[in-house]
Amino acid sequence: MPLTHPNLEDDNPNRRDRPEDQDWWVYSTAVAEGAILVENRTTGQRATVRDPSREEWDVAFHAPSQPYRWLYPERLVIDAAT
Repeated sequence: MPLTHPNLEDDNPNRRDRPEDQDWWVYSTAVAEGAILVENRTTGQRATVRDPSREEWDVAFHAPSQPYRWLYPERLVIDAAT
């Protein structure tokens, strides 16, 4: 039986199992939207984490001076412009 999961298809732009897709770093927050801002340091692609938990928000609030790796790529909403 062929694998049909979208993240396993070679031509799928949303595939997340390649090494460059695992290099996501939190760099800031978007207060008005209530989202965490994340950037892939390998590709330059940007994404957001919508509806973060209170704990995630509290840590991300300090990301401009203390960026950190985001370990849950399945929760990212990839920005169309990047």
